[in-house]
Amino acid sequence: MLTTAVADVINSDGTQERLVGSSRRTLNPAQRAALKPGEIPVAGSGHAEITVLNAAKLRSQVVKAVAASRPMCAQCRKAIEVAGGKVIEHEKNGQ
Repeated sequence: MLTTAVADVINSDGTQERLVGSSRRTLNPAQRAALKPGEIPVAGSGHAEITVLNAAKLRSQVVKAVAASRPMCAQCRKAIEVAGGKVIEHEKNGQ
């Protein structure tokens, strides 16, 4: 099943961006087409949450928060917290 994660990050100059990653190596064409200004597609292997965390680290960005399209596993939640980010919970059934 496909998972998409977004990370709100701060650049060294104080500007904000949103990194968007997938549990697949890259975003699919529909996901790329849906990106808004300031949303940056990132690639990587493994869980989508780890993909956006790794991309932020490579870009020397500070992670503020991470959300995902599905509930996060314990390892991803821990990695986000260790990176200093806030875990944004998946809402079940719109609640």
